[in-house]
Amino acid sequence: VKAIDMGSPQLTSSVSVYVEITTVSITGARFLSPYIIQVFDDTPVNSSVLWLHAEGYDPANLGSVTYTITSGNTNTWDVVATTGVLYLKSSLNHSLTPEYVLQVHAT
Repeated sequence: VKAIDMGSPQLTSSVSVYVEITTVSITGARFLSPYIIQVFDDTPVNSSVLWLHAEGYDPANLGSVTYTITSGNTNTWDVVATTGVLYLKSSLNHSLTPEYVLQVHAT
């Protein structure tokens, strides 16, 4: 969050929003570690903020991995199922929601 006053000289202050993504493996695909990222309130909607990557091989899927958010704020975040790119669906407001925790499955 970046605030600017109307004084002279203008003063500014910034606060960041933290997003924690926890991961659970229910098939052969698995994440090597959880992700913790910092996203600022002024990040434009539809911006890609993280590329999730799971490893593993499922012969039934010919090695492809599908990503889905299974819990967390899906009104604000989404993931491209075929690539694992996490992106912002709506504006952030640190004063209303200072932290987001998303659970992502890779299958």
